[in-house]
Amino acid sequence: MATIQENERKTVVILVDNVRRDLYGSVLAAYQMEQRGIRCYLEPLESYKAVLEAYRPGMIIFNHLTASHLVKYSKRLAEVGVLTAVLPNELSYSQEITAFLAGRFHKDAHIDVQFCWNEQHKQAVLNEGFTSRLDVIGVPRFDFYFHPWSKIFPQPPHKKRPVVLFVANFVLARFNDMPKSAADKHFRDWKDRSSFAHTYWDAIKTNHANRSRSLTFLNELIQCDRYHIIVRPHPSEDHQFYHNWFDQLPPSQKQHIELDAQSNIGELLLRCDISLACEMCTTVLESWIAKRPLVQLVFDRSSSFYTSLTTHLNVECEHPNELPALVDAQLSDPSQSHLAAGRAEHLHEWCNSPDGNSTQRMVDIIEEMLDNKPLANWSLLKSDDYLRGAKLRTLSALGLPYYWSPLLKIKHKLSTKYALKMLAYNKNVKKENVQALQAMFHDRLDPHTKPAQ
Repeated sequence: MATIQENERKTVVILVDNVRRDLYGSVLAAYQMEQRGIRCYLEPLESYKAVLEAYRPGMIIFNHLTASHLVKYSKRLAEVGVLTAVLPNELSYSQEITAFLAGRFHKDAHIDVQFCWNEQHKQAVLNEGFTSRLDVIGVPRFDFYFHPWSKIFPQPPHKKRPVVLFVANFVLARFNDMPKSAADKHFRDWKDRSSFAHTYWDAIKTNHANRSRSLTFLNELIQCDRYHIIVRPHPSEDHQFYHNWFDQLPPSQKQHIELDAQSNIGELLLRCDISLACEMCTTVLESWIAKRPLVQLVFDRSSSFYTSLTTHLNVECEHPNELPALVDAQLSDPSQSHLAAGRAEHLHEWCNSPDGNSTQRMVDIIEEMLDNKPLANWSLLKSDDYLRGAKLRTLSALGLPYYWSPLLKIKHKLSTKYALKMLAYNKNVKKENVQALQAMFHDRLDPHTKPAQ
């Protein structure tokens, strides 16, 4: 019993939603837990049922509990006695979407603690009647813009030209090129729960058109032939669109352009001299934190992708031919000091004034809750739990993820109806991703200590 108790109080599972967006922050949380003797397993969201028996954790951390099947399982975890935590991975300025994420339509979810990025989210959760523990911790993944966590990123290469980071954010554009059923399925659970989702086909068309127009801005910079440009698609975008664009460029232009869909956005922001943001995204706020000058590209002020909340805090560009001059002007005054006070106020309101300690605040709470939780009743595990746990352990031993599907890629090539499944498959974390990043953390943060296996 003592061994079971110790394992339970020292074991956490983080379910990673998107490998490119969420893995770094998840590994940082696991790293800090490890320093306190807490073993933390990182698994794809699809394994949410399997981790219960495989690891017998004291806590499982979700990015959201707004899907019916996850809500149902949260109640099962409560019956067994496993703590359920929610750590959001996105920011929304929309009151409708914030209310949705706060659980307006899934008030029966069992949540022991909700980690909030800001007071607005906390208040939204309270407004929905939740009585779980609520803690405003800020944004853990923003910790990488501060020492010592910024040491994770490699030193940037020597620069012969100013480095311009072009950050794309056209996630919905891909649905324009898929069967209509893919978008209908993607939005079916919330199309009647927000005005944005209700008109999702309009949003898809707008996003698709803006993606094409963004290339006219980009081409203006390329024609200047005085910048080194990094093009960064959003992790959930159709990256093939950008590869097709890049492939048709002449070699003389390619030598000063990088298409980077894999590197962490923090690494790229710290490497660049200036960033260009397409549509509103958290990378706008990250540019401020990283103290990099920013130009916001404007496509349509009337669309739902444009927010007036940051209009007065960014230098904006509506016309492609004006972009090179704007870039040069910001490079000559990179501090954008006239905007600093307003940006600091905005970051305080929406991100709890990032200071590099958000993850630590979260881990403090996790450790406290594990130390004080009642023991789980593992006798409530069922045969299905043991089968799923065995599957997870077996596939993990073979170096394969829980969601492994050897025929999916073939099916996807043969039929577009598997597009959504392929999209979900590609965003999932693999064991090799976790191990490689954990090794890098230990190599760069404490090179004389080997990571736990």
